[in-house]
Amino acid sequence: KNPKYADFYNSNYSLDYMNDEAWMKVWYSRTLELVDKYKPDLLYFDGSLPGTNKGMTYGLDLASHFYNSNIQKHNGKLEAVMNLKHGPDK
Repeated sequence: KNPKYADFYNSNYSLDYMNDEAWMKVWYSRTLELVDKYKPDLLYFDGSLPGTNKGMTYGLDLASHFYNSNIQKHNGKLEAVMNLKHGPDK
């Protein structure tokens, strides 16, 4: 990421936004709203699950909410799929 273009990406947050608690709160609330409003059966993240580093649980909390709300939507049957481009960094 080039600091010269920081305002293009997310000017209110650091370039290392995956480790930025404020950015992860915004990401979580926006993605939670998407799940609640549109009730998708599929989520795809172009990388690993966001919000799971530095002790943060936003990604895991979102996955839990996504799957649990899908189970409720389908009368106890899980039909949701969450795809990640790659697993957690080691």
